[in-house]
Amino acid sequence: MLGREAEIDVAGSFLNEELIYLPHGWIGCEGKLEGKVEGRLEGKVAALLAFLAARGIAVSAQAHARIEACSDVPTLDRWITRAATASSAEEAMDLTAKNA
Repeated sequence: MLGREAEIDVAGSFLNEELIYLPHGWIGCEGKLEGKVEGRLEGKVAALLAFLAARGIAVSAQAHARIEACSDVPTLDRWITRAATASSAEEAMDLTAKNA
C-alpha cells in the first residue's frame, strides 16, 4: 500500500495534467495516479541504491529490505541526500547509534 504523503506528493502535478485531458475530473485517474506514485517510489529506491553502490558503500540485506519497503517519498529523499556524505547505508538511513 502506498504512503499517503507519496500519493499527495505526486497528485498535484499529475492531476493538473490530467484535468487538461479529462475535463470531467477524476474519471479514469485513480489507476494512473497509483501507477505514477509507485513508479516514482521505485525510481527513488533505485537511485538510492545506485548512489550507494557508486560510492562503494555496501548495503546489507537488512538495509536493502528497509530501502525497498519504504513508501514515503520525503524519507527516500532524505536518505538520498544523506547518502552523499554517509559512510554506510545505515548512516544514510539515520540508523547508527550516534543518531538514534
